[in-house]
Amino acid sequence: MNVRLTFAVVALFLALGGFIYFYEISGPGGVTPTPRQSGPRLLTVEAQTISGFEATFEGQTTVVVRGSDGRWRTEQPTPGPADEERLDDLARRVAAMRAERVIGERLADLKPFGLDPPQVVARITTTTGQRIELHVGNETLTGGAYFVKLANDTVVYTVSTFTAGRLKGLVLEPPRAATPTPGDGSAPPATEQPGPATPGPR
Repeated sequence: MNVRLTFAVVALFLALGGFIYFYEISGPGGVTPTPRQSGPRLLTVEAQTISGFEATFEGQTTVVVRGSDGRWRTEQPTPGPADEERLDDLARRVAAMRAERVIGERLADLKPFGLDPPQVVARITTTTGQRIELHVGNETLTGGAYFVKLANDTVVYTVSTFTAGRLKGLVLEPPRAATPTPGDGSAPPATEQPGPATPGPR
C-alpha cells in the first residue's frame, strides 16, 4: 500500500475518533460525563400506577389514559380504544428507565443537546397523584440513546432509544387499537339463511 495513502487513512481514523469523543464521550458542550457501571433510575414510579401519558412533538400532542378498569384509551388526537400491549410495555419501560450516562449538571447551554427547547415534552401521571414532566432532546451521534432531563432537575442524561424513542413515537404513531378486519377471527362469519324450498316436479 502507498505510504501516503496509509498515513491518510490513519489520520482519518484519528480525526473520526476525536470527533466521536468530543460529541459522544465528552458531550456536545465539552462536558465530561460521570462514569457509571449502571446509571441511576430516573423515576420513582411503579408501572401499574402509571395512569396516563401526554407527549408533544413539533406542535402535535398525543394523550392516552388508563381507566379504573385498567384499559387504555386515546383522548387525543382521536378519542377511542388504545393499543393495550404497546402502552403496558411503555409503562414498564418508563418505570424502569435508567440513565446510560450522566452528561452533566447545571450546564450553561442546553441547545447542543436539543433540550432548549426540548424536542419532546412528555408528561406522566400516576394514580398516586404524581405528575412528572420529562424532556427529550436530540438522539446521540452514535445512535441508540437520547439526551434527556427531568423538567424539575438540572442534570442531563442519556437514555436508551428503546424508552425515550417510544415517548416520541406516541406522537409519530399514536397508539390506536387495531381495527378488526374480516376473517381475522375477531367476529364470527355471517351465516347464510336458507331460502324457501323449491317445489319439485309433479
